[in-house]
Amino acid sequence: MELTLWIWYKSKMKSDIYSLYLNKYFFIKGRENPYEDKVPLKLFTIRPDAPLGGGPGGLTFDKTEMKAMIKKGELGATNFIAALNPSDVTWA
Repeated sequence: MELTLWIWYKSKMKSDIYSLYLNKYFFIKGRENPYEDKVPLKLFTIRPDAPLGGGPGGLTFDKTEMKAMIKKGELGATNFIAALNPSDVTWA
């Protein structure tokens, strides 16, 4: 109920007060949001399409099998990056 009223008051004030000052009036000391002024980041998780092998937990260190795992990972990452929208690429 209290949050609903707070949102209603804030939306009502938007028409009367410059948005620059609006958030200042609703700032409560001690309840700061560390993410309030941060730009959202896109995070991507790249996972293999199928289990890579390597025994239980991938801890069987077979040199040939490990090289195949690395190639699968490189191919998966390359395919993932190629399929991204240009607007999603912010790291280059």
